[in-house]
Amino acid sequence: MIQIVYLPLSDLPQVITFIDKQVLPSLQPLPLNLDLTTTWNIGNSFDAFLMNQGSFFEYFSIDDIEQDGYTVKYFIGTFSKLNAFFQEVVDQNVNYKVTIA
Repeated sequence: MIQIVYLPLSDLPQVITFIDKQVLPSLQPLPLNLDLTTTWNIGNSFDAFLMNQGSFFEYFSIDDIEQDGYTVKYFIGTFSKLNAFFQEVVDQNVNYKVTIA
């Protein structure tokens, strides 16, 4: 089953700003090996939450980011790469079709 995701270009500057100003600054002071599922006391329910969203989160991963649990290091790497991709899309003013297979 292939799913196609559309990201409106007009929404990306707000997403980039949110990641830059809110998400990354909130993660950076934390220890890199801190497992946020333990800190948030959600355990395996985090995986279950993402899987039940019926969205791309079911398949969410970004190439070259090692995942050994949901640590601060994992989230910083993921959001940084996602942010760089969104910035590239805005800079090039090109629509991308993201296919999830």
